[in-house]
Amino acid sequence: MPAQPDERPLEPVFGKRRLTDDQDAEDLRYWLSRPVEERIAAAEELRRQCYGQDYAIQYRLPRPSDRIERRRR
Repeated sequence: MPAQPDERPLEPVFGKRRLTDDQDAEDLRYWLSRPVEERIAAAEELRRQCYGQDYAIQYRLPRPSDRIERRRR
């Protein structure tokens, strides 16, 4: 939908920036300062955002249906 002549286009609410080594080190220090449970919860939240809620259920490795008996030597 084109903008009306008296309306301004929407401005983006985010910007691009370059990550520096300092920023990476700061991020690492932050996450290492957090408890393990919080780090795992954050990683799980990112996984759900990326792959969805049902991803872990849908893409599990199949279990073998037959049991194989080995002969003893």
